[in-house]
Amino acid sequence: MRNRGALVAVLLPIIAAGAGCSGTSGTDGTSGAAGTSGAAGTKGGAGTTGAAGTTGAAGTTGSSGTTGTAGTTGAGGTTGAGGTTGAGGTTGAAGTTGAAGTTGAAGTTGAGGTTGAAGTTGAAGRGGTTGTGGTAGSAGRGGAGGTAAGGTGGSTGGAGRGGAGGTAAGGTGGSTNTSGCDIWVAPNGNDSNAGTQAAPVLTPQHAYDLVCPPTTGAANGDVCAGTLSTMCLKAGTYMLSTRIEFKKTRMGTSSRIITMMADPAATTRPILDFSGQPRLACGANPSDKNIYGIDIGADYYKVKGLEIQASNDSGILVQGAHDTVELCVVHDAEDTGVLIDSNSGYTGSGTYATILNVDSYHNHDERCNGANADGFGAKKGSGVGNVFDGCRAWDNADDGYDLYAWTDPVTIRNSWAFNQGATTSLSMSNGNGFKLGGNSVSAKHVISNMFGFDNNGNGGHKSDWGFTNNSNPASMTCTGCGAWNNMGGNFQNIGHTGDVAMPSGITSAKAAAAKRNADGSLPAITTL
Repeated sequence: MRNRGALVAVLLPIIAAGAGCSGTSGTDGTSGAAGTSGAAGTKGGAGTTGAAGTTGAAGTTGSSGTTGTAGTTGAGGTTGAGGTTGAGGTTGAAGTTGAAGTTGAAGTTGAGGTTGAAGTTGAAGRGGTTGTGGTAGSAGRGGAGGTAAGGTGGSTGGAGRGGAGGTAAGGTGGSTNTSGCDIWVAPNGNDSNAGTQAAPVLTPQHAYDLVCPPTTGAANGDVCAGTLSTMCLKAGTYMLSTRIEFKKTRMGTSSRIITMMADPAATTRPILDFSGQPRLACGANPSDKNIYGIDIGADYYKVKGLEIQASNDSGILVQGAHDTVELCVVHDAEDTGVLIDSNSGYTGSGTYATILNVDSYHNHDERCNGANADGFGAKKGSGVGNVFDGCRAWDNADDGYDLYAWTDPVTIRNSWAFNQGATTSLSMSNGNGFKLGGNSVSAKHVISNMFGFDNNGNGGHKSDWGFTNNSNPASMTCTGCGAWNNMGGNFQNIGHTGDVAMPSGITSAKAAAAKRNADGSLPAITTL
């Protein structure tokens, strides 16, 4: 069993603001000193009256200063007996205007800070957390009015900077994560790249190691390191010679589901082509387990929107707990297209898998004479809570759905099985639509809204049933189901109620070509 893990970038804001000091008022001017009285003339001949002192000149107004007080008139001299006229009192010197305090030059307004660009998410380095985008920087505040010497303008507020995405030592911010994709993969990528959308890596397994870094000394059941979770594959074909393995030493959790999915914006699926794997003899199981396409060996993983072809064994092997395979297409595998298995070696293996809206076709195993290649299966094991919902199986060498000797109830609903063995049907092929047991193991499977038709094999095997219990002794009833035109018969030891009659004009070709609804579910079979 195998695991994967991953996560997201953190960005921080910086705000700067400038401020000038306000200017002080100018100091008021002092009043001019009053003129002194002229000294009295000495007594001489009738002296003339001393000339009146002139009014002191008004002080000039200082900027913000007050007007200097005018000088007072000098008192007239008294008449000296026969003396010369006393010199008139001198005019009091006008008070000089107090130097006005100059108005402090107003500080210039700090230029508004530009909005900080949102921090771009850095491609998380190993062990680092994804940097969160920085918040916008506050605009700079205006400088306060200057002092007498002129206030300094406020400085511009610094724009907020994006949080850097973390490697262990702090990584450089990448592009903003708006797609939910932590690590990007592309057929023209390079594994020395950081895994951003602009610089994707090449191989899905390397993307997994970036999301869930290997941890020295990790044991089975340990949680995936780091905080990332999602790998996105761009459209195109990936030529692979080794399986993609999600390891049981790197578990996901219910709140952190490790996901490998198609680019959300792509209009075509990425194709994972495993034809480069070594071709092995029937039943061979090499020590490196390099026979599967995607090997989900851990809990809480999801594979979504991918096309898997030409694997050396099962296209997708699900061995964990709480795993999901959704909106995938699997074909031309050398064994079952999508197989639930409970042999990973830890408690909980093979439980609560959801196989949702998946197509599986033309899986063929000529090397095993057509004995094993089903569309979907949960075989020779145990595990509760497993569901196949909205799935479609056709033209597989063996059965559409095979629950051979699975000991716990499995739910199958809203699913089709038709035209098994259309192009490959060998001596060990069965060709049933829904095979719901085997080896006399009792398990009461839950079945509804299912349709099995045209299961005739290539040349026709009499065991080609629409539905068969295949020696399962449990009593089972299919609700709202339909079966028609199957070589062996429609229902073998399977109850059925609320049957749907064969729609007029239905063919296997129409069923295979039917477009799914917007949510990925199959259309009503009566509308084909």
